[in-house]
Amino acid sequence: LDRTLFYPEGGGQDSDTGMLVQNGKKFDVSRVEKSGDAVIHIIDGKNKISGGKIEGEINWQRRYASMRHHTATHIINASARKVLGNHIWQRGSYLDENEARLDVSHFRRISPEEVRMIEREANSVVMGAKPVVKEWLPIGEAEKKYGMHLYQGGAPKGKILRVVSIPGTEVEACGGTHVDNTAEIGLIKITGTERIQDGVERIKFAAGYKSLEYVQEQEELLRKAAGILNVDTAVLPKTVERFFREWKKLRKQVENLQKDAAAIEVFNGVKIVTQDDMTPSAIKSITSGGKSVVISPGKTEKSAMIRIARSPDVNVDCTTVAVEAGRILGGRGGGRKEVAQAGGPDLDKLDEAKARAIGMVKEQLEKDL
Repeated sequence: LDRTLFYPEGGGQDSDTGMLVQNGKKFDVSRVEKSGDAVIHIIDGKNKISGGKIEGEINWQRRYASMRHHTATHIINASARKVLGNHIWQRGSYLDENEARLDVSHFRRISPEEVRMIEREANSVVMGAKPVVKEWLPIGEAEKKYGMHLYQGGAPKGKILRVVSIPGTEVEACGGTHVDNTAEIGLIKITGTERIQDGVERIKFAAGYKSLEYVQEQEELLRKAAGILNVDTAVLPKTVERFFREWKKLRKQVENLQKDAAAIEVFNGVKIVTQDDMTPSAIKSITSGGKSVVISPGKTEKSAMIRIARSPDVNVDCTTVAVEAGRILGGRGGGRKEVAQAGGPDLDKLDEAKARAIGMVKEQLEKDL
């Protein structure tokens, strides 16, 4: 084509789509690219266009959404610099009709509060209804007027620059499509941030109707979550926090039950229970059930101990077991044949003492056969 209004992909902006019309026949344009000075329109299918007059129809809804996102990119860049500091420099960007992202140099992660501040600052520019000025200037004149800040998006080729400025907010050499007034953007909503490499933060956002769609989607997610928990959205965070605490408590109980199950061994018809930190009443409850031996280790900051007990129908001398366990712990042990206790200062020997106690109980049970 000798001329076109279709925007080719470039400057971080996706290309226009639409159609070409010739003699009433329509050809869908799926992509537009630039090759040297030529703008290439890629059409769907195998149809060919012959020479002659051709009319182009741009998908205006897509174009206008991209215009909003491109101007919003400049505003987000300026807002990030105002909130985070003058070291902010654009390292890359991409936008299409659905969303936009801006990569900026920054020495740490952007905090949630900083995200809110950037978002508020950006929307204050939008609601300020500021003009978006586009002008062509010789490169020397542009640099003299605006300085090297012009090249946030990279250094354009050529001796004449297209400069896009929002008075009092931002100025940048840019060949992309833009709205004429910031009020046309409607709303800018930051949808997330991420660290893409050391020293570079990515800010993702939506503008116009796409930002409204995002907000509505988030509201719907909140509504569904609140509905599942049968609470109002205003108390959803506290409710989730309470459920999380209860879940952790239940998980701990399950872990303890699993540990309890793993701590029971049947040897020669006798249950040997080796659960940690059992209370005397819990030990008595088990041994009163018959055919059982309890070996319960425990410790404080300064000492270790083991309780040994058996039911009346089991022929095990708990005293001899306690004496040996106490020796291993660097202390002593004693008690009665039915119930005894060992203790000592060697905390790191508790597992060894427990293992020896289990072994001695099994030895006595084997002799009783």
